[in-house]
Amino acid sequence: RLPYPLEFKTSRMRRMPEDVLAELKKSYESYLKQLCSYMALMDNRKGALLVLFLAVQGAVKKWQFKPALRFYQVRMSPMERKAKVQELIALAKKLTGALKKKSPTGLPLCPEWLCRDCPYFKSCKPWLVEKKRRNIQKEKS
Repeated sequence: RLPYPLEFKTSRMRRMPEDVLAELKKSYESYLKQLCSYMALMDNRKGALLVLFLAVQGAVKKWQFKPALRFYQVRMSPMERKAKVQELIALAKKLTGALKKKSPTGLPLCPEWLCRDCPYFKSCKPWLVEKKRRNIQKEKS
């Protein structure tokens, strides 16, 4: 067992994000959200994110693609971990309520890309919250 949570992800991004904190946070938002949840639940101040880029475009030869591996250390303060645990408890309560009511009303939307193949798309009706999601899923025959 590792002494801290390690999240391993793959990415199809053609360009790796710059090592600028703001760009890393934006590019890895969902990865960091998941890792920070693990860190908070394990009450661990340290975590790691390992990202395997499957095909990064070459700097000189634009047609050349190579895999690349990047490792990032992530730290959370006790206050950040406590806030994340409270957020997760609140979400668990919402999920429990939604299951009891058999309705997704009141739940936060999933990431947009998950709507494409979601079997609950028509019952969830995410376009009522975000209009741009109306036509995200092709009609299934």
